[in-house]
Amino acid sequence: MFNGPIKSLIIIFMLLAALCCQAQQKTSNSIKDAVWIKMMDDPNVNYYEAIKAYDDYWLTHKKPAEIEDNLAEKEKQGPSPQTATPTREEKIYEDQMRYQVKRFENWLREEKPFVQENGHILTPQERIEIWKTQQGLKEK
Repeated sequence: MFNGPIKSLIIIFMLLAALCCQAQQKTSNSIKDAVWIKMMDDPNVNYYEAIKAYDDYWLTHKKPAEIEDNLAEKEKQGPSPQTATPTREEKIYEDQMRYQVKRFENWLREEKPFVQENGHILTPQERIEIWKTQQGLKEK
């Protein structure tokens, strides 16, 4: 149906298209890609932007396995036949990410009482000033 050169070009094009699709499906297993982790340490971060970055990250990455209770149960059951044995790097990444997810969830709980409507998180100094005002200790 097609001559040699045209057939070769079609095959090359199909291979390139397949490689592009595969490259788009792969996600990086690097903590460095998780912007939300850095946002937790930024005192000027917007609370709602950090939540959005966290949610956006998990749209393209696989969340780590269930935390604590379900992990112990899975270990008792042994590996499931469908899942491949993770590499050492994958295990390290998953452990680190599991820790960061717990840390982020804790950060959300701790900061929530100090979040303003615009997403600004009160600084420790601002918190002290509010407390002083409430206690009637503020100098006039």
